[in-house]
Amino acid sequence: MEEAGLVDFDDADDKLLDSLEQHPHILNRGATILLLCNNDANGLTLRSRWLARGWASRILEQDPMGDGEVLRVVELWLPWQDSEAMVVDELDSTNTHLLASGGRQGDRIRALRQLRGRGHRARKWDSVSGDLTCSWLIHEGEISTTYFRPGMLQLEAALAVLDTIAALSGQQLPSEGRSAMESMAALGFSVKWPNDIWYKGGKLAGILAESRSFQERLRIVLGIGINIAERKRDSTSPRPLATLADYNLVSHSIVKIEMVLNAALASIQERRPSHPEHCKKTTTITGESNAITDVNELVFASVAIHVDKYGSPTLNHEEITLLGISPTGTLEIIDQGGNHLSIDDTSSLLWPPQSAG
Repeated sequence: MEEAGLVDFDDADDKLLDSLEQHPHILNRGATILLLCNNDANGLTLRSRWLARGWASRILEQDPMGDGEVLRVVELWLPWQDSEAMVVDELDSTNTHLLASGGRQGDRIRALRQLRGRGHRARKWDSVSGDLTCSWLIHEGEISTTYFRPGMLQLEAALAVLDTIAALSGQQLPSEGRSAMESMAALGFSVKWPNDIWYKGGKLAGILAESRSFQERLRIVLGIGINIAERKRDSTSPRPLATLADYNLVSHSIVKIEMVLNAALASIQERRPSHPEHCKKTTTITGESNAITDVNELVFASVAIHVDKYGSPTLNHEEITLLGISPTGTLEIIDQGGNHLSIDDTSSLLWPPQSAG
């Protein structure tokens, strides 16, 4: 006997989405939708389609059925429904604003013009009209209960940026596994440790996590800048740039891109398990694979692709061997003396000229 489900039919979940948008009262506030699908082409892009409409999601369960088929239960929800989204004409820094003002998890602010944006090591982040400069409040609460680590938070945000691009172009989310990540790499996207996204030889996006403590409380914010607007090319620039215009995604409004990125971040951050050991897993279900992949391993696969394309960094002007990324986001290396070192983002890694910036 053959079984069939709603998502087995073309455009069926799109019709469900249309109905939910036309009749939002169907769902209670904070409600969850559970969909059962398999790992065929339609199932592999289900989360991508919902993300493109602003829905957060995660894989709750999966079960191999034989002959390569995997059934999975996908949880979907509207992200951070108690949060506030603000848009302002001009700010010095969106991160600085949220660090000072605080609020609730998921609160975000986007500046149409950011005057003093900054990136890694306080480097200036230049943006132009039409680019995305936005910050999210990720955590506000007791220090003892938080397990957010800035290094890993930035890498998780890098996954969210890649998921956003994939969803807007109708592809499987790269956070779902190595195969999808490699597909993004084939298009020219890669993660440059510790906090950048590159596209075809230029920096596309930068990410900066910052925190501030208040006695026994901790506030963590996450700033993301994405180059969207088209720019004049400068072949002499020491820091080459790429934009979403290069990838033909300018047809999407900045409001749409922000909405999808917000849902992608919520997919990782909003409904995290209560224990840190369970917070770094993503599910790989491509083809016959049914493995659980650590987020740090998945990001390292993209970092390794970046190194293959643009060259390996050096430490103290000496060549190093990259081993992986730790659960805290540090880069694990072997130096020339054979020593195993953990490198955080304050260390003096020097990238080749074609990957500088």
